[in-house]
Amino acid sequence: MIDYQNTKILLLGVGEFLDKKIRPIPNITSNLTQLKDLFENESIYKNLNSANIFSVLNGTQKEISRAIINITKNTTKKDTLIIYYAGHGIISKDDFELYLPAKDTFEEYIENEGISIKKFKNYIRRSLASRKVIIMDCCFSGRIHGTMSSDEIS
Repeated sequence: MIDYQNTKILLLGVGEFLDKKIRPIPNITSNLTQLKDLFENESIYKNLNSANIFSVLNGTQKEISRAIINITKNTTKKDTLIIYYAGHGIISKDDFELYLPAKDTFEEYIENEGISIKKFKNYIRRSLASRKVIIMDCCFSGRIHGTMSSDEIS
């Protein structure tokens, strides 16, 4: 059972892009808003502190990375960490890895301007939270599959 008093939630969504080659996803705003409202509904999630719910909508690569780093470094062993990502998943033509594009990511430079799934997993691995729930609503989300333990070699 999840202890909602010790739950931290990060909602990430990117549906608008400066690069016109990356197709917009207009429903991302609604997804994040409704999900945040759901988590803040006290009749469903009693004792979930709304101060522990963070969201970044259409953030830059730097904003998204900092949000992930900040939430993961501020968890303890008694915490549950929930991270939800909605947006595109793009496979690099150079290294065939999955990248999550931010608002300021240009597909041509995805390896430098996107968030690599390896880096994303490394951020999460550093969290001390005893429970980690990652929800990926993007193409190629299965690429995150695999062990998330500290002994995985990236």
